[in-house]
Amino acid sequence: MLRRHVGILGLGLIGGSMAMRLKGRCLSLSGWDADLRVLSRALSMGILDRAPSGLEDLAAGCDLLILAVPPSCIVPLGLKAARCLREGAVLMDTGSVKGPVVKHLDPALPGGYLGFHPMAGRERGGLENAGEDLFEGALCALVPGGRTSAETLELGKELAEELGCRWALMGPEEHDRGVGFVSHLPMLVSAALAGAAMEASKGAPEVELLAASGFRDATRLSLGGPDLIQPLREMNRRFIEEALSEFHRQVREMLCQDDGALKDRLHRIARWREELKNRKGWLN
Repeated sequence: MLRRHVGILGLGLIGGSMAMRLKGRCLSLSGWDADLRVLSRALSMGILDRAPSGLEDLAAGCDLLILAVPPSCIVPLGLKAARCLREGAVLMDTGSVKGPVVKHLDPALPGGYLGFHPMAGRERGGLENAGEDLFEGALCALVPGGRTSAETLELGKELAEELGCRWALMGPEEHDRGVGFVSHLPMLVSAALAGAAMEASKGAPEVELLAASGFRDATRLSLGGPDLIQPLREMNRRFIEEALSEFHRQVREMLCQDDGALKDRLHRIARWREELKNRKGWLN
């Protein structure tokens, strides 16, 4: 159990799932959302002990505040919250880009800030898609700043474990480069692939007719929409471009290689993917 009064700002998929999981596993659980319909629904579901009147009230009443808000909102809301937090309180954010966030929030909360990124989600967001098992078995990246205290880091480990996550410690650049390859580029490629097929289908009904499970699986991430994908384009552009460059190189070389070399390459890729699946415990 977390011996903390926990507050969650943002009760969508991530924040709502956290609330469902943490209710009864901490001293008290408060939550607030700018969409009052979402806040009302969270209260009616019984996943909160308290609904403060706003961000300032939420921050003043907890000693662990979790920002589960869109990436572009994390820094301004975090700086605002930092002015209201009680002495010794800790602030964490669940955003999927850490570099610019750590840069601004670590100095504002000496010792009391930690980047916290559980690698879990669904195609569609919102409280209606939340679930207390969302984080079960997922990896959570703990991303401290230069001033993050040992006590704050230990609290991050405790929170990850209460959510059902494994955790790994890494720096902001390591984190952002990693998610650029395995999270952000896949979202953009998924959306671009769906967009290419959409354009090709104009006046060509066979494109949609032929779309089957391969296309379905490859374009699933495109359902995330602009709220998920658009902020990442700016906040992690450097590493997305690096990942895109390597992706282009891989495709170009596959198109140009002779049959023997391509066969060897595809076997190596398939083996690596199978080994990764086994280590991660993925179903497919």
